[in-house]
Amino acid sequence: MPPAPGTAKGFVFLLVEDETGLVNVVVRPDLYQAQRSIIRGESYLCVEGTVQLHSGTLNLLATTTTRSATSPAAQARSPRAPERNGAPGNPHDKREAASAELALATPASRDFH
Repeated sequence: MPPAPGTAKGFVFLLVEDETGLVNVVVRPDLYQAQRSIIRGESYLCVEGTVQLHSGTLNLLATTTTRSATSPAAQARSPRAPERNGAPGNPHDKREAASAELALATPASRDFH
């Protein structure tokens, strides 16, 4: 397996986009080596980690990466279970609470389009 990039002491930096915007993802060298095929090979990637806001820059320090449940490869393996508590405003929906917390930490949009 080829080594990680020769700069930044083996750290890998990704720019991930979803319907809410962009986020910088920092991947440690050991995580990159362990999950290189997923990080490099998947068109849909699920990244879990710690959000860091430093000097006005929002980063996600990756702790794990997996194939996204919405990726074509993942959908071919098994059908997706319906989402529970999918109604907006549901106080028990953990995704909605996490999204609200992230919105507080995210700087205002700089979309000039």
